[in-house]
Amino acid sequence: SVETFGPDSEVFATIATVPSVNELELTMFLRITNPNTADTDGYAINMYSLLGVFNTYEYFRVDNGVLTILGSAVTGPTLAVGDSVGAQMSGSRLVIWTKQGAGAWTALDAGRTDATYSAAGYIALRMDGSTDYPHVTDFGGGTTTPCATAGANTVSWCPGPHATPGQSVIEMRP
Repeated sequence: SVETFGPDSEVFATIATVPSVNELELTMFLRITNPNTADTDGYAINMYSLLGVFNTYEYFRVDNGVLTILGSAVTGPTLAVGDSVGAQMSGSRLVIWTKQGAGAWTALDAGRTDATYSAAGYIALRMDGSTDYPHVTDFGGGTTTPCATAGANTVSWCPGPHATPGQSVIEMRP
């Protein structure tokens, strides 16, 4: 994006196409500093496809452009055309959210915690593939605001219209 958000921030998109080839990735970034340089820092979530099935999710910290996995990969809902995926960074907790069709947003799990980067940053989206790319619509995000009633130990998210509007950069790499 062309402006920074946060530090509590979100990023989300809707799946428009799911190619049928192997090893495709959709990566979303939050709290990114020094974008497009060797010094890029922040956080990322990654969804990847094996034989056209998007159902493997990973959490990462980005240190000087290098992705460091936070915990192990998680198998979750299979994303299809019309489904949405997003991430929320609140304090030191990074959580992946999915929404199947017109259903409700659901946390993939309790997320991961990491306090390395706590300042505001950019959001971004990257799509990687060898011969075909996943396509998304409705890419957005911004600074989050608290949802209406959430308990102290409850993970909740109400993405979308409350996000600070901004322009976003979409990067595609072969």
